[in-house]
Amino acid sequence: MSITFSYNDGGRLARAIHEPARRASLRLAAVFPARRSVRSDKQRYQDAANVYRALRGPRSPTATTAPDLDMAAIEAYGKGGFSQLVVDGKHEFVERYNFDSPYWKTRSRADNARVVQELKTNLKDVATYFHASRAEVQTGPRTTRKPRAGTGAT
Repeated sequence: MSITFSYNDGGRLARAIHEPARRASLRLAAVFPARRSVRSDKQRYQDAANVYRALRGPRSPTATTAPDLDMAAIEAYGKGGFSQLVVDGKHEFVERYNFDSPYWKTRSRADNARVVQELKTNLKDVATYFHASRAEVQTGPRTTRKPRAGTGAT
């Protein structure tokens, strides 16, 4: 393709080919600036989390850096405002790094205090979430009702 451009007036031909697409993208950018910004910010956080998870990879849950990458993914989900993905990430973390998992077969808890602390925190958060979800299913969502006028209740 570059040979074609060089023989056919180079830069002018390339600009002529790409100019309509550039104009269209400028129009779209002018029409949807706020929406694009919010979407791209959220997309960046989700992309970052996906990169962290891909770096950890399914093949190496016992790698030394695996918990750090999972914690970074959870943090990215939180910054992006993806609360359900945060809960899912914490749940996966608890399942992947519980004390019976392969990760701890060659490691001591004393040497990995940060992972132990994160495991405890995530376990508490997941338990709280599931407890609250279960309670809401059993009793229905909590609502606050004001007493009716004239019933004598204050």
